[in-house]
Amino acid sequence: FERRCVGIADLRALQQAEPDAFITMNWYRLHGKYSDATWIAHFGSFLEFRRQAGLELNRHQHKLQRDIAKHASLDILEEFYDAEVLPWHQKFEQDHKGDLLNIMVCSDLHDIEVDEFCLQVFIDQCYRTQPHIIVLNGDIYDNYEFSRFSQDPRQCRPVERMNYVLERIFKPLRLACPDAQIDLIVGNHEYRILTLMANAVPSLKVILADFVGLRLKDILGLDKYRINLQAKLDLTAWKKKDIDNELKKNYKIYEGCFIACHKPLQNKDMSGTNGHHHTLEIRSFTSLTRGRCTWLQTPAMHVMGAEYIEGVDSSNMGFSQVILSKSTQEVIQIPHLVQSTWAQVNGVIYRRKK
Repeated sequence: FERRCVGIADLRALQQAEPDAFITMNWYRLHGKYSDATWIAHFGSFLEFRRQAGLELNRHQHKLQRDIAKHASLDILEEFYDAEVLPWHQKFEQDHKGDLLNIMVCSDLHDIEVDEFCLQVFIDQCYRTQPHIIVLNGDIYDNYEFSRFSQDPRQCRPVERMNYVLERIFKPLRLACPDAQIDLIVGNHEYRILTLMANAVPSLKVILADFVGLRLKDILGLDKYRINLQAKLDLTAWKKKDIDNELKKNYKIYEGCFIACHKPLQNKDMSGTNGHHHTLEIRSFTSLTRGRCTWLQTPAMHVMGAEYIEGVDSSNMGFSQVILSKSTQEVIQIPHLVQSTWAQVNGVIYRRKK
């Protein structure tokens, strides 16, 4: 014990004599009094030797410092949400007249990865049916540049992707349905955009430089195309599980009897739809309060065999149509699949151009 204390005193004395020096193990070998074997016997590592001498933060202090830094960084996300996101959350809500409500739903377009034929069928059906509401149920954007997969720099085109959504998806939909309420429900890819914009990562600075000073509402076209943002989220979620839970909270209920969300919910009380899994599924169940209900998982609208599909690609292409009655709270969900070369929707036959 005495030698341990003397060793600590020796290391402290060396630091006091050379206040600007960072004392490494090699430096101590040249200037210290004790051999490697001596301090290893008492401290195990030179880092611990430095900790015991007070030249390094101890483990508790280091953890406290990390926690402070983590939460300080989350403050930026909260400020961004309050200033840039919250003002557009449900901003363009409409009061729909009549008993029957017509809703068109699509999800998982993934910006430039969208299947052009499928997109045109969807837009044409919106034009023909003039729905009261168009639900863009998450992952309308992809932003390959910020994904967790290995990225080919030749495919990094963030500005092109943002512009594609504005010019080829939002603009045609608004022109086709000038009076419709267009709801953009934030999915995991949009959530990623929001957090990255708040932190101003290098790739996103390219976007901001090209758009020169424009804010979130301009970059996502929220104001120009009257996009009704559904973003009931806590951007400070830290772990993947917490982020998933936040996305599950970001649902929207229509007329008290139909729910739309990007990630599937454990819902047993009303009819609804989710995206995210890119595969058409539909199930019926009985609600104690509403009777017979249906839950529909919408197919995707991206090209088949996309890079981010892991394993066997079991995706379907298509979208869905929802008719609900305000008075009876009854809901009909109609899935529409788009095949590789053709589609038949509401009696209209479409064929893909070669």
